[in-house]
Amino acid sequence: MKIAFIGDIIGRPGRVMIKEHLPKLRREHGIDFVIANYENASHGFGITLKNAHELLATGIDCMSGGNHTWDKKEIIPLLETLPMLRPHNYPSEVPGSGCRIFDVGGEKLAVLNIMGHYGMPYVDNAFRCARDTVASLREEGIETIFLDFHAEVTSEKRAMMML
Repeated sequence: MKIAFIGDIIGRPGRVMIKEHLPKLRREHGIDFVIANYENASHGFGITLKNAHELLATGIDCMSGGNHTWDKKEIIPLLETLPMLRPHNYPSEVPGSGCRIFDVGGEKLAVLNIMGHYGMPYVDNAFRCARDTVASLREEGIETIFLDFHAEVTSEKRAMMML
């Protein structure tokens, strides 16, 4: 399974680049699944409904969020229905999901979105959340797990890599 991950799509220039290049890249490289971070897609602060649909139409299969997920309130109700994630280590009563399972060519792929602590609003422990969620997914028989760890500092990123 070939997975492509696109980091923060920032504003109109980022959206234009995705629209112009992603379909061709998918074809040329035989990419099966595309994950992209949406949290800065609308002028660097969240994503609008229009921009979400625009990006999904380019061939992005799943979009992950971060600390700017909540900046555009219009998107909140759609976190339940569109293939868009919010950080999984937000409290469970927060709208949306931080983990989704997709069928990719007959194989299950879990996409997990976790957010670090440094410089971020309150979230549950990123490391415990990642460890427990991955263990639960493995118990369900899911072998392919993609974790998008949205963090500000290298030390947190390196620590997550060691988990």
